[in-house]
Amino acid sequence: MVDLRFKAVLIVFLILCLHPLSFTQNVVDSLVHELSISKSKSSIYNQLAEATIEDSLRLSFEYAQSALSASLKESNENQLGIAWFSIAEVYSYQYELDSAILYYEKALPLFKQTGNDYYASYTLNNLGWIYNIFGKYQMAIEKYIESLNYLNPDEHKDDLAQVFVNIGNSYHAIGLYQTAINYFHKASSIIKRLDDQSSLPISFNGLGLAYKFLGNFDSAAYYYNSTLELDLESGNKYGQAIDYGNIGALYFEWGQYHQAFDFHKLALNIYLKEGNSNDLSIAYNNLGEVHKALNQFDSSLIYLNLALEIDKQNGLEQNMAVRYQNIGDIYFDQKAYIKAMFYYDRSLQMNKEIGSQYNIANNLKSIARVNQETGNLSQAEQLYNESLKIARQINSKALIKSILESMVLFYEKSGQYEKALRYHKKVDVLNDSLFREK
Repeated sequence: MVDLRFKAVLIVFLILCLHPLSFTQNVVDSLVHELSISKSKSSIYNQLAEATIEDSLRLSFEYAQSALSASLKESNENQLGIAWFSIAEVYSYQYELDSAILYYEKALPLFKQTGNDYYASYTLNNLGWIYNIFGKYQMAIEKYIESLNYLNPDEHKDDLAQVFVNIGNSYHAIGLYQTAINYFHKASSIIKRLDDQSSLPISFNGLGLAYKFLGNFDSAAYYYNSTLELDLESGNKYGQAIDYGNIGALYFEWGQYHQAFDFHKLALNIYLKEGNSNDLSIAYNNLGEVHKALNQFDSSLIYLNLALEIDKQNGLEQNMAVRYQNIGDIYFDQKAYIKAMFYYDRSLQMNKEIGSQYNIANNLKSIARVNQETGNLSQAEQLYNESLKIARQINSKALIKSILESMVLFYEKSGQYEKALRYHKKVDVLNDSLFREK
């Protein structure tokens, strides 16, 4: 699985950012002084929670709890909502997403009751982001679209563009690529009017990725190269690295693995100077995937294990789960099925803890393939059906199609030709649906 990068917060999904004062220590000190002399304290505590979240989650949480107590004493429902929201933000930063949902949901009705439309939109957008992380893409889309009802398009054009990008990402995840493209174009149109050169690459990357998945490589290359031109013009080295990685992934899809390697190596060289350890992990993963495609399994394992070691040091279980899956694929290709099963199972257990339904379904499909190759046909069939059930629940058409195609091969190889034909027809129906979407 090649890692793909958007220029966005937390890899793919944009969280709306409020536009308060740019907080400095002087501002924090000023707020602390104001707190000592003001009778109404809930608003100040909430501002302090926001001011400190980037530097100290513990301190931000304490200020949010103080805001909660003060708002209850003051009977201030709007500030109470902001306090719940601030607590949710801390949990989001800590990736404790179930808790974040709980507190966002406490905040939302208060914002609606008090007419705080911007915070209502902000909350709905962030709920959408979490549901995306959980693979609940339809729920994410519903939250994003509801957030538009509370967002003033004249006052907050930049935020509107971000929500459009998020909706595009969600539609991409469920395989509705043309709908995703429509939203990315909406975002691009706004960003161009704002002359926001820093945000334009975000929507262009979304367009490039969606066109790639539609098989329209010319359009994908156009948007990826347009993004690269913007980043070269602005001197954004970090952005250039992301662009090189995306172009490398495009060459990978074309089957032009040597060109893919060259672009991923360009990305790696920049990340070694400009990036963080997570960026290096992604670059190493991508180089490992290219070597795997070239059947250079030893080199592939070297790169994938470099990525895995970084992920272990960073405690990034989502990335670790991807690396385990990719290493399992290498051993599967080498017919080392016991080793492949070991890595697939580790990936599956992590994804279950994370709650990533898309990746769980993908793991189950891989484990089903191992069982198929080792003669455990009843177990393979059961796992394929479990995988398919999850893919249908999250309505990821691309994933459903992938699983169905594996099931067709399974039934053909096991001599169950009537079932093979039945599932082949399902693939045809899905292809027709995707063709109409295209």
